[in-house]
Amino acid sequence: MQENIDSYSKEISIQELFEQCQSLQKEISELKRHYEKLAKLREKLIKVHAQEGRVLKRKSNRNNYDN
Repeated sequence: MQENIDSYSKEISIQELFEQCQSLQKEISELKRHYEKLAKLREKLIKVHAQEGRVLKRKSNRNNYDN
């Protein structure tokens, strides 16, 4: 009887671990997607900041010529 109970509790534990593992894998996949989106946004921001820097430099150069 005790052996059956132990076996059953092990099965439950294995099932719980399996479910937790699946849940964690889903979370990891979701985090990877978010990370990829953030990486793309970061690249876009870098490009925008670089373009803004060029625009600011051009404006300041034009202002120097006007003086």
